[in-house]
Amino acid sequence: MPKGQGDPERIRNLIRNLELVSATQDGQPGNVNPADDPIVQALIGEGEDAVGPLLDCLEFDTRMTRSVRFGRDFFRGRTVVSVSEVAYVALASILNADFFRTGAINDGLTQHEDEGRKAMASQIRAYWNAYGNEPIPQRWYRIVGNEHASEALWLEAMRRIVEPMNVRVRSMGATTFTSVPPADGHPTTEMKGEALRELKDPSVSDLLVRRLKGEEARLRTVQEANAWRDAFQKVLFVGTALAQWDGRGRKAELEEASAQILAGYVKPPPFSVGSAEWLRLEPITTFLEWRLRTGGVPAAKSAVEWLSLITENWKGAPEHGQFGDLCVLAWKHPDAPGMSAAVDALFAKGGGGALFLEKTDWIYDHDAFLTSPMLRFAGVRAEVASILENKAMAGEGEVEAEGVAAYVGGGSFSKSGATPFPVRPAVGTRFPVRYGDLEAWFLSQIPGMPLFILAWPEKRRDEAIAAYEALLRDPGWKFEEYQGKARAVHDLGAHR
Repeated sequence: MPKGQGDPERIRNLIRNLELVSATQDGQPGNVNPADDPIVQALIGEGEDAVGPLLDCLEFDTRMTRSVRFGRDFFRGRTVVSVSEVAYVALASILNADFFRTGAINDGLTQHEDEGRKAMASQIRAYWNAYGNEPIPQRWYRIVGNEHASEALWLEAMRRIVEPMNVRVRSMGATTFTSVPPADGHPTTEMKGEALRELKDPSVSDLLVRRLKGEEARLRTVQEANAWRDAFQKVLFVGTALAQWDGRGRKAELEEASAQILAGYVKPPPFSVGSAEWLRLEPITTFLEWRLRTGGVPAAKSAVEWLSLITENWKGAPEHGQFGDLCVLAWKHPDAPGMSAAVDALFAKGGGGALFLEKTDWIYDHDAFLTSPMLRFAGVRAEVASILENKAMAGEGEVEAEGVAAYVGGGSFSKSGATPFPVRPAVGTRFPVRYGDLEAWFLSQIPGMPLFILAWPEKRRDEAIAAYEALLRDPGWKFEEYQGKARAVHDLGAHR
């Protein structure tokens, strides 16, 4: 609601009713999001006219709500969410600014008691007094350009400027923001800071470059490992924002940032990034992916260099989350110069990609990988074909009423859907399953692939696996075309 149109009496009544807020926890571990409650939603709808009364509520109100959060239901601890925390959630949502950060999943303002909420109220009042008379995008612009703004404040303002226009953001009771994607699942390319593009001297690009140069200088000079890691992350975050906002206009600055990031990735301990648990691959991937969208051949060169560095420096198999981050660059930009060769090297024997696929505890994510666009790369297909040859026992399969199940790795399992085969073994029939069988079973989910039934006798499975290997090793095989074919279900029978 525009400023000046909120109803003071309605705002007072809504704040009085905050003790009735009864938002429920969304899982475990998880948290309560008071912004889901209709009372809080109504307060947020009052807009900035509610800021003053909500600040008073945050600072002085000691009531409790009907909302309860917990870590796990088998632990005895429970926290009743305070009215002051709910007031904070409404304030953060109205102001589109987050003031409370924590590393704990189940933390919240309630646990910080009187001292915490009074300090929070003071912080938000200072923000409101400094920026409250300007439109929200102008606030972000001023904060990014304010050399005295706190790091948390300018980083968040920077993120808001480049956030897609049709992605709704709301404050969580756990303290941070969650992005709610649009109904169609496709964020627009228009950013929330678009109105700031007309500003000059300095422009938003100028401000972002200034921030980027500052963090790059810090990265070159700091001697303490934690400070170096912090500067490395800031170069990534600011570089990504600059690539989103003005990737084509600031190629030189982004090329310099790329060089520092790639050099940092192989920096020796104690500054090591490549082998460190503190940094996921996702921030680097996101930065390079935005560069690939806007930066042309130099950006592609940086992305390929990074994949090559991973191939040379990764020790052991990456975790599945990191592996997914790693593959984004390849499947989104398969035709970037040098990309195919870099992927082939990554999946050659001993490379991080090959080590991941050869892990024996991969059942949860391996099947998703095999139906992904990564199969368009010849090196990936060659590695998958070699896994099809693995005759080692993985576990057991069982015929069920609606399909076949595979039990692998201490009770974990993966199910197929109902598959019509002419001679079905009796429900409950168990049989040994090899890793090559699982690989073929997962591949059979791709439209157009030949039929493969896990409950077939071993000889029949071996024949089908040989056909899969030949298909994957065929240099003319094109994943994109194959996806479009209808699977031909032949009457091959479950026994032969």
